[in-house]
Amino acid sequence: MILTKGVGKMRQVKKQQYRKARKTATKNIADTAEDSDFRAIVELVRSLQAVYRQSYELIRPVVNDACKNPQTVDEDALAHIFDQVLNISCTDYGMRLFTKLCNSFRTRYPRCVADYIEINGELYGEDNENTEVSR
Repeated sequence: MILTKGVGKMRQVKKQQYRKARKTATKNIADTAEDSDFRAIVELVRSLQAVYRQSYELIRPVVNDACKNPQTVDEDALAHIFDQVLNISCTDYGMRLFTKLCNSFRTRYPRCVADYIEINGELYGEDNENTEVSR
C-alpha cells in the first residue's frame, strides 16, 4: 500500500517536472528566436490554441447535454454538433469530445457516426489514430 502511494506520488512529480520543462523550453525557444518569421509562427500557434480552447468551451456543454439525453437529439442536430466538434478534433480535448459523441450515438445513428469517423480520418489522418470508439 505504501509502495503504491510512493509510485503514484513519483508519477505525479514526474508529470509536473515534464510540464514545467515543456513550458520552459517553449518559452526559451520563443524568447531566443532571432528570426521574426519564427516569432510570428509561435504567436500564430498561440492564437490558434486560444481559438481552439474557446471553441471547446462553447461546444463542450452542448456535447455533454446531447450525450446525457441522446433521445432528444435528432440526426440533423447530431450532424450539426459533429460539424462543430470536427473543427477542434485536431486537439486532444476536441478528440475526447468527438469520441464521446461517437460512443453515445453509435447505436442510435450508426451511419451518421460512421460518416463522421470517416470524415475525421480524412481531415486528420494518423494525427488522431488514438480514437477509440467502443464496439
